Amino acid sequence: MNKAGIQHKDWLIHAGVFGFIALPSYFFSAVFVVPNPVLERILFFVWGPTFALAVYCMGHWMRRDYDSIALRLAIMMNIGAGMIVTIMATVQTLNSAVSVEKIEGTTDEQLIWLYKAAFTGTNHTQLGIDIAFDVWISLGTALFALAMVRHFAFRPWLGIAGIVVALGTLISNLIYFPWPPADQGGVDGGPFVAVWWGLLLSVIAFQYWRDNWTKGSTGKR
Repeated sequence: MNKAGIQHKDWLIHAGVFGFIALPSYFFSAVFVVPNPVLERILFFVWGPTFALAVYCMGHWMRRDYDSIALRLAIMMNIGAGMIVTIMATVQTLNSAVSVEKIEGTTDEQLIWLYKAAFTGTNHTQLGIDIAFDVWISLGTALFALAMVRHFAFRPWLGIAGIVVALGTLISNLIYFPWPPADQGGVDGGPFVAVWWGLLLSVIAFQYWRDNWTKGSTGKR
């Protein structure tokens, strides 16, 4: 019994709330173009923390009925992925802001060339962090999907699909390393991983609706 009095369904609710914030934050900061740079920056910074919180809550909800080493490792790795992508967002935004400020603050063509060259060099840092994120999110997703295969609340096909998508993304990133696959004519697996998480969130939303509007919820943890 949970001494804090947290109901089992509360973990599910929080997982859904954080997840449905994280998902559009990813798509509208990393995939689609947002015309407002301030909004885009906010979404970029919100994405990592909300994803980590969603996975943490989702893991707690799942562990009551079926715990596993894969699930616990998945929670850890996906929280790590959320931290790494926040670091990437910070480095990328800072590099861009400083470079633009320096370039716009001078009319000296030589200085402008030097600032652009410096930005090109330092920008590789955030690309390296991006690859580190891809490794952690791919392995974290694969482990989470593996934990789902034997969980009563999910169909095995959803877990298997997650494993395939996550490992495919990881392999693609390793093949094209040190460059992003999309820059070398490959396929960026990131959106496919995000779609899988979106499908998982949809299943969770349905699970909550079924338990609380058709059968009722009485369990506590």
